[in-house]
Amino acid sequence: MAIRIISLAKIYLIFIVIIVLSCAEKKEPVPVIKEEKTFWVGDTSSIIHGIDISHHQKTIDWNKVKESGISFVFVKATEGIDYLDSMFIFNWQSLESIGLIRGAYHFYVSDDDPVLQAEWFVKNVGSFENTLPPVIDVERAGHEHVPHDIYIKRLMECLEYIEVITGRRPIIYSSPNFAEKYLTHEQIGKFELWIAEYNVDQPTIPEPWQQKQPGWKFWQYTFKDTVPGVPERVDRNYFADKYHRLVEMVRQ
Repeated sequence: MAIRIISLAKIYLIFIVIIVLSCAEKKEPVPVIKEEKTFWVGDTSSIIHGIDISHHQKTIDWNKVKESGISFVFVKATEGIDYLDSMFIFNWQSLESIGLIRGAYHFYVSDDDPVLQAEWFVKNVGSFENTLPPVIDVERAGHEHVPHDIYIKRLMECLEYIEVITGRRPIIYSSPNFAEKYLTHEQIGKFELWIAEYNVDQPTIPEPWQQKQPGWKFWQYTFKDTVPGVPERVDRNYFADKYHRLVEMVRQ
């Protein structure tokens, strides 16, 4: 009889535990809110100014650059399939730490494999989150003087592969003269244009981008400007729109 009473007591206790657990308040999962990164706002009174740099500008005092009214910076990262700019890591990390809008560019070498170039570029930059889209600098046809049709085919491979592996559509940097000769693929205009042309009131827009207004997203209008904090002469650029549009590009 005692054994039976103990067994019933155990069953009763288990029953009570089950009821308590089933009645316990179920906590809803706490939603994770992604914090948006904030950026330094330079001089936005009229045209949005930026610079592009490499190791040629030596060691830059980025706080002075920031105070000068610069709103964005493009940094040379890589070239070809094996070159990493010696100042890239310092510049890239410094810009992130002070909150200046930054973008990375790759100098395209037509003699090298386009897919390997894309992989080398992305490997060294890492994430393109909270940055301007990746940029491919195309301004030389290479030592092998690659024929036009081969050049554009390889370049499109590089651009499209970068878009696949980063989720960001690249920007093309070039000059009107080079673009007229080599950038004639029917699909090349889907990539935004960063045009380089100096001593003009407005840059010449290559044909693939003439249907867009104003046709360029960034305009490098001089290669010999002086900016506080930059030891050497530096390229200076305009952005084609308002500051909030620049931030939207970063947060795509």
